[in-house]
Amino acid sequence: MKTNSRKVRILIASLSILMVLSYTPYAIAEEINVIDNGAGSINTVTVDNTQQASSQQNNTAQINNSVSTTTDTGNNSASNNTGDSQVVHTGDVDTLTTISNSANQSNISDPSCCTALGGTTTINGNGAGSNNNASVSSSTQTSVFINNKVTIKNNITQNLSTGNNKTNFNSGNVVIKTGNIKSVTEIKNGPLNVANVLVSKGKEEAKTVKIFGNGFGSWNTVDVTDDDKADISVDNSVDFINDLKNKYYTGGNEADHNHGDVKIVTGDIESLINIINGPINVSIVKAECDTCEKEKEYEKEKEKEKEKPAPPVGGNVPPPTTTTTTGGPGGPSAPSAPVTLGGPHLPITGNNFLVLALFGNIMMLLLGAYLRLRSGRSPGYAFAL
Repeated sequence: MKTNSRKVRILIASLSILMVLSYTPYAIAEEINVIDNGAGSINTVTVDNTQQASSQQNNTAQINNSVSTTTDTGNNSASNNTGDSQVVHTGDVDTLTTISNSANQSNISDPSCCTALGGTTTINGNGAGSNNNASVSSSTQTSVFINNKVTIKNNITQNLSTGNNKTNFNSGNVVIKTGNIKSVTEIKNGPLNVANVLVSKGKEEAKTVKIFGNGFGSWNTVDVTDDDKADISVDNSVDFINDLKNKYYTGGNEADHNHGDVKIVTGDIESLINIINGPINVSIVKAECDTCEKEKEYEKEKEKEKEKPAPPVGGNVPPPTTTTTTGGPGGPSAPSAPVTLGGPHLPITGNNFLVLALFGNIMMLLLGAYLRLRSGRSPGYAFAL
């Protein structure tokens, strides 16, 4: 009976400790202590920290640009005329064609700081024959997949003419003057398939494992596992066709069988074709530790700003805390308690660990009293203290 009662008390103590630990405000502690447990006790602590981030982007773009331009100030005819001179003067042609294609911009940023779990693990002062096991596992996995595909077709057809003019069988002088042709064609394909991936990786914190001062025949085990894995895959594909067909005419003029002077002046042709392909398939992948450190510093600065007391709004500023002293004859003056004048009183803050620990101890005391009364050797008392 005594052995069973002892086992029940050990079990209740272990459950109480686990209950208190389970209500601790911080789910993952940086310090693990398995200490001062009784002989033959079985104590197990398992901490598993898993962080996983997955991002996937699949972009597909199909662009088909078709431009057809026809401009004609020529194909004029002045024939079979008698009398004064015949003049054919065509106007100028100015064209501007611009095509700009941009597709598949992928930006992935993982701001989370995946710092491996550090701290101290201690197994100390446990009784003989105890079985103590502490397991700490930290796993970080980041997966980023980007698949970009672009198909672009640019078809441009231009027919520009100020020529093909005719003046035949005229009795006077003949003058043919064609206009100028100015053509500007610009095609810009890009940026296409630009991937910018930023993965913030934390800094490995040092781990300390201490096993000492345990009883004879105790079995102590500490397992520490770190797994940091990042899979980043970027697949880009670009297929584009630039097809340009340009025809410019200021010539092809006719002045036959005329009586008098004949003058043909053709205009100038100025053509500018500018094709820019790029940037294409630009992938930037960064895995930086500094990003996490900067973010931590930024968070600390924000916490400091929150802790600063707000200035009073309106009214007089309360005077500072003063301390008065009183003294009797023949002796030194003794300081009195500090007195605070005015100002709001801040609430008392803190965690609930001590309250839960006190609750666990009270439960242990009540259960011990119950077991004492229920045992075969219990005295005839109504209550056991």
